[in-house]
Amino acid sequence: MRLGRLRLVLSVAFVLTIACAPQAHADPEMAEEGQQLAPGPDADGSTGTAPADDGWTNKYGSAPDANSWTNKYATAPEAGSWKDKYRVDPDSPVGSDGQPVSGGGGAPTAHAWPRRLGIKGYTGYLYAPQLESWDQTQNQLQARAAVSVQSADAATPTYGVVWLTAHTQVDEASGQVALTDVQVTKVSFPSASDGADYLALMRAMIPGGAQTVSLARLQTELTTTHELARTRKTAVRNDPPRVIFSSTRAMLIPVNGEPVLRPMQGTSLSRVINTRALILRDQAGTYYLYIIDRWLQAPAIEGPWSAVQTPTDDMEAAKTAAVASKQVDLADQAGSQARMEVDFGSFPTIYVSTTRAALIQTQGDPRLEPVEGTRLQFVTNTFDNIFLDTATQDYYVLISGRWFRSPSLANGPWSYVAANALPPDFAKIPADHVAGDVLSSVAGTPQAETALVDNSMPRTATVNRQQATLTVVYDGEPRFQPIEGTALRYAVNAWTPVIASGDSYYAVDNGVWFQSGSPSGPWVVATSVPDEIYAIPPSTPLYYVTYASIYGSTDDEVFVGYTPGYFGAIASADGVVVYGTGWDYAPWIGSYWIGAPLTYGLGAALGWNPVDGFGWGFASDAWGIPWWGPVGWGWAGALNGRTWNVADYDLYGRRWANAVRAGDWAGEADARLAGWRSALYAGADGRVYRRGERGWEYNAGADWRRGYGGAGLERDAMSRLSFSRVGGFAGGYRGFAGGYRGGGFRR
Repeated sequence: MRLGRLRLVLSVAFVLTIACAPQAHADPEMAEEGQQLAPGPDADGSTGTAPADDGWTNKYGSAPDANSWTNKYATAPEAGSWKDKYRVDPDSPVGSDGQPVSGGGGAPTAHAWPRRLGIKGYTGYLYAPQLESWDQTQNQLQARAAVSVQSADAATPTYGVVWLTAHTQVDEASGQVALTDVQVTKVSFPSASDGADYLALMRAMIPGGAQTVSLARLQTELTTTHELARTRKTAVRNDPPRVIFSSTRAMLIPVNGEPVLRPMQGTSLSRVINTRALILRDQAGTYYLYIIDRWLQAPAIEGPWSAVQTPTDDMEAAKTAAVASKQVDLADQAGSQARMEVDFGSFPTIYVSTTRAALIQTQGDPRLEPVEGTRLQFVTNTFDNIFLDTATQDYYVLISGRWFRSPSLANGPWSYVAANALPPDFAKIPADHVAGDVLSSVAGTPQAETALVDNSMPRTATVNRQQATLTVVYDGEPRFQPIEGTALRYAVNAWTPVIASGDSYYAVDNGVWFQSGSPSGPWVVATSVPDEIYAIPPSTPLYYVTYASIYGSTDDEVFVGYTPGYFGAIASADGVVVYGTGWDYAPWIGSYWIGAPLTYGLGAALGWNPVDGFGWGFASDAWGIPWWGPVGWGWAGALNGRTWNVADYDLYGRRWANAVRAGDWAGEADARLAGWRSALYAGADGRVYRRGERGWEYNAGADWRRGYGGAGLERDAMSRLSFSRVGGFAGGYRGFAGGYRGGGFRR
């Protein structure tokens, strides 16, 4: 599985306002109030005037010279435009030496990073601090930050980490937090060799007087830290599925239990309703399947399947009616992988399974190549992750983030192997090896730690309480059953998850919670939900709703979000991210079929690479692409027929339009990746790190060396990425941004 382009929707860094001029560029001569500025070379050569409100020197740095627009500010200004348009980029990228470089205009903010530091004989930069804790009962904040310091006679800067504390006082009316008694408590300069007293130097260079910080941004950083700290290690089930091995093209069609038939009106046929595929049965007991561009038949639901020579009129009529109902998917979309394989190759072998199953396949007999530095070999002619341990002659296969072992690919038997109990050589797979993407599924590796962090990152949105509406549809009268271990009940026959708590009802639709006094509504946007909802166990089909949260509200808006568990990506007790709980849930089958979450048969794949990090998604042409819960019935049809990256699915935007204002999305993040990868971070180990093209690197004085500074750096890096696009939330709640990323597949 080779991950595709990274799509990030990330959390927001907090801003510690130090009283230093926010300059990331060289210092041209300072402008005087009202002074006419030189014309820029772009646009119409218009000029501007330094503002009279003392904002230029304090907020924007020095007035630029005539030749600075193209390199520093992108376009020439218009008269009076300084205050709103031409501030320093708030997350100015740094060069290969770690020093700030010129950037485009960027999203404006008065809190630019890095901050210029200076005392006699020394200059330097303080980089965006990383929040460690905020004890609001004691009004005490702790953070750390990367710094660079250069003496007047040094050719290059020295990098280090400073730890800061400050007392806090919250002003909710203004949305600001006053910081007083800012103290540098500790420093680390591991590459320093000049004998300088860096603790004294930093205390002299970083002011300790009263400063301010945005309350919304502090709370956003706390949200991110809280999500990481409370990462649940779910006790998922890992019973092996039925593993089907094929050395030729094949397709797996899951049926959600034994086939349930409903008559097709106007025909002599019945349809199997508990599957997304179109499967019919005649009165003689023969099954018919329409797939891609042809009819197949079989004496039993699980096959074997063969071509139908002459389809009947009833078969065609039933197909037309089923497609019109939008309850089936024929996998016949133009340009789909399945369609192309049929058009340019042979028709795949069809496997239908009524029990948990997974398909692994190779293109011909498995071809093995050694993994350098290990006793492992990996299969090269496959889309799957298949390894052979040469010491035991056991095969290992990664399915839905879980490892299964067997002495035979074709004949089994298969047994589960915990990610923290794999042969040690799995952790030795080189990160840049073609098989290195499995490292996120090997417990204890940096890649697995990164995956756990990424999987805790929320994707958030602001909901308009008046515009967001909900209608819940039931198959008949609402029917509820108890939720194990709680006093809650849930509707078993609703397409939307509905939970009863006493006389109140809660429903979550596309990441937004609603509340009503009746199971049939009317529904209003919820401002809170009972804590007991988050105690729903994974043995319940609605477990995934525990990953959707409400963070706060005002009279007009509610701030909500979800983490990847809402889509089924779960941190397991083995220390890795897996897909699905592993539980076999009973679906609702009445007049209609309402499917329950599946763990296997979806083509779910998870992986990592050095450049983009952790990602996951669903393979193309999988009938099991979830029809349940998170975004409601019918979404699979719109996604089927192509490889689908979870991060490319705009959950809030697709469903809610203008009623919900989502956080930053993938396209905006791409433009800032270069700056993100070169920005500097303070490691908890006292080293300064950056995220380069080869992955994490730390400063070793004269150069940068590959190294990993812990899972927390991933969180901080993602926070930094979307820093310039922080959106305030009315009333001082956490801004927006957050989410997770998706990857592609080795095809």
